[in-house]
Amino acid sequence: MKQQKALHISKIVLQQPNELGTLERKLQPTDVFSKPTLGEVYKGPFSSVGYKTVFSLTNRFLDGFGFATKLSEAQKQIITSDLLEACKYESLEDLILFFKNARNGLYGVAKKGVDGNTILGDWLPQYLEAKTLLREQMVSHKKDLHLTMVTDKAKTIETYKKHYEQKAVKKKYEKMTKLANEATKNCDRQMLEDLIMTWERSVELRPYVRLLIVKRKEIRK
Repeated sequence: MKQQKALHISKIVLQQPNELGTLERKLQPTDVFSKPTLGEVYKGPFSSVGYKTVFSLTNRFLDGFGFATKLSEAQKQIITSDLLEACKYESLEDLILFFKNARNGLYGVAKKGVDGNTILGDWLPQYLEAKTLLREQMVSHKKDLHLTMVTDKAKTIETYKKHYEQKAVKKKYEKMTKLANEATKNCDRQMLEDLIMTWERSVELRPYVRLLIVKRKEIRK
């Protein structure tokens, strides 16, 4: 599927050059990371398609400069072959974006002319370095996003945990309040004091002994 999409772009480059400008404008630096490489697409029977596509892009790029001295066909062919080798692990979209950036002067201004040394020795390394930095930023952002999601999830779990713990504590307190009321319903003061001592000796009942202590105000005899 990815190879078919890449071959479709080759068709645009070779047969519909007017649409290439639209493709350039839509293409974003982050788009290239999901595309197949030149080495993956243009192999076997598609090798010639790859060569023609890159040659056409190179020719289009060079024609965009108004220098009096133009490169010969042989020089263009050499640049094309060198680009295919240097960019075999990059995508066709990489080349399109690279040529667009170079044409716009992002890697320096060509004052006398453009040749293979300028393209492959100066401008392409700048593009590849910028691409590497962008990849690192994307990976870092993805890690930060994942960490944020994990942290948020942990906070959510902790919030629900506290909610249910508080709910359980409230339910337990209500249960013990009811028990204290029933246990002291027909108590006199001595029975209440004995009951308080019994609860104080119990690990389970001790936290709730105050429910009995407050009964002293009600039971005085």
